[in-house]
Amino acid sequence: MSLAAVLIVVFWAGLTLYSVLGGADFGAGVLHLLARDRPARRAIATAMGPVWEANHVWLVFFLAGLLTAFPRAFSALGASVLVPGALALVGIAVRGVALALRSSALFGIASVATPFGFGFTAACIARDQLAVGAFQLDVGLLAVAASAALAAAFMAVESAELAASFRRQATRGDRARDGARAARPAARGAAAARRTVGPRPPRGAHGRVRAGARARRAAPRAGSPRARRAPRSPWPR
Repeated sequence: MSLAAVLIVVFWAGLTLYSVLGGADFGAGVLHLLARDRPARRAIATAMGPVWEANHVWLVFFLAGLLTAFPRAFSALGASVLVPGALALVGIAVRGVALALRSSALFGIASVATPFGFGFTAACIARDQLAVGAFQLDVGLLAVAASAALAAAFMAVESAELAASFRRQATRGDRARDGARAARPAARGAAAARRTVGPRPPRGAHGRVRAGARARRAAPRAGSPRARRAPRSPWPR
């Protein structure tokens, strides 16, 4: 194996580590933005606070190594994806400023924009063109979702409180889906019963239906003694 191949493997390993660890860092910001209460946000900040700066060392290692070992590749890469790459790096800086200023909204927005920018950059490199298209947008959104999933996995290991919160949210969605599935057969059975019995009469017609039934029961049958009697005149004598 040549020296260039060894260096490519080393740099690629550094980029992979940054994708996993840094992605979990960005995902923690996404979960921090979506958290509903302060205790959950405090638990997320406590779990990721000690390591969030250290994760960017792998990005510095990759870029510095690529610049040193393969300057032409670094130049071509920087020229092709200058705009989205620069925006992603700006997002990293904004995250640090927002965390120092304790601005939850700005920290969450920057945490969403940064992995989206990296995913968009990777899609542009894969397509060998800098353009805004469905593929680039999909890869950017996939990077945000993957970062949130990685962060949730790390948080569940680091904090029992966050693991219980994620479990409650997941089971809440499962209970809602189970309730909707259980209601469908009952609705189908009620519809089938209505089709079998027929439409119900309106409320105002119930009295007339009952009165007609009583009249039929009170009417004498043909050949009975009551039917052979002479009918009484309705007029007074």
